[in-house]
Amino acid sequence: MEIVPLDVKCYTTAQTFAFDEVNPRTWQLKHKVVTAAPLDLHSIYLPLASKTFAKMCPKQDVVSVKTTMIGTVGLGLCLDDRRDTVISIEAGALLQVIGQGDEDPAANLPGNWACGHCFTICNGTWRGCCTEHRLWTAILVSEGMEVKTPYSIPVIRGWFHEQVLADLMACIGKETVVDIAHCVAEGGFDGAPDLVTWTSGELQCYEVKSSNDTLRDNQVQMMRRLTSLGISCKLICPESAAKRFRSINIVEDDSD
Repeated sequence: MEIVPLDVKCYTTAQTFAFDEVNPRTWQLKHKVVTAAPLDLHSIYLPLASKTFAKMCPKQDVVSVKTTMIGTVGLGLCLDDRRDTVISIEAGALLQVIGQGDEDPAANLPGNWACGHCFTICNGTWRGCCTEHRLWTAILVSEGMEVKTPYSIPVIRGWFHEQVLADLMACIGKETVVDIAHCVAEGGFDGAPDLVTWTSGELQCYEVKSSNDTLRDNQVQMMRRLTSLGISCKLICPESAAKRFRSINIVEDDSD
């Protein structure tokens, strides 16, 4: 399995305060792996935060960025127990693999964010999103296909701006994208990769793991299903954990 070293500094916090909470007494006591929020991302999303959250954050000047960002689902913007601004490890990994680049005006979405959308970014060449089951569910729904899901159709349609789905299909091909979505759906969406990135003619899937995390059987099986379709599946994790994952073969057939 191809391993991508996770360069962002991540750590475990026992307390988080979600950016859309309004009552500071609702701190959630839970074990959560997070990574520091980049200053530019912090500046973009702070206007979305509650007044309580904004007051608890240090004041920062808005910075000019070359990366278009949209969405809050999967971003995980919150304060940790030290009241530092942090994001999910998945969002940190997505920012790493996409990187910075010249912004493509054609890929601009209305505004730099949309509350309730899945976290999606574009640097002008590569696009990517924090997805798990959501991207594939949204694709099938957008094509008018029935999907077994506990979520309502309006909620699903709100996960991704229609321009994001249109861009993915234009880059990869509508038939190929729908085939991938069907492949994920046939597995019950169970174990769908954390991240998806794409550019013209190329799509990659990533599973994100922290230093003490493990790959579940359903995740390995999903990666094998996608690999059988010719989809590149990679694992992104800290270098300290890479040795544990290198022995996992995701191109084995069912006879193993």
